Amino acid sequence: KLRVLVRAVEWHSKMQDKWRTILHRAVPGFPAAPRNSLLRSTVQDYFGDIILFGSERWRNMLIDEVAQQIEAEFDAVSAAYENFSGKCSLFCHSLGSMIAFELIRGNKIPHRIHIENVFCLGSPVAAYLSLETNGLKELREILLQDTGSPQVSDTTF
Repeated sequence: KLRVLVRAVEWHSKMQDKWRTILHRAVPGFPAAPRNSLLRSTVQDYFGDIILFGSERWRNMLIDEVAQQIEAEFDAVSAAYENFSGKCSLFCHSLGSMIAFELIRGNKIPHRIHIENVFCLGSPVAAYLSLETNGLKELREILLQDTGSPQVSDTTF
């Protein structure tokens, strides 16, 4: 009997508090611009995450936060379900796909957590990696490792 349990890792609001001070300073007119201005919220909600992901310091903080949350969720499920196999899948959207890729590339997920599948929707990973030397080649190698029989076609990239 197959049972599926979905647990969320929500990094955005937790990191937003840390980012808010910096993002407010990035808005033209600070400190005169009201905190609830359209310009301020647009920068914060639509551009802030991407801008800060480009900063190595903030990217590493974000990746570490997500890794900690994944481990905490894994531990909670392991404690609650004695027959838990330990197999997990990541379901990622947009910037979350890039975070997941960096988690996998940097071996930031503890080895006791077996990531069986990674599903990415609206993923900019290929565009992100095309900016790096051999980035797409590295993505292909990561996707095809330990699979036995590759499920990725040559036309994917």
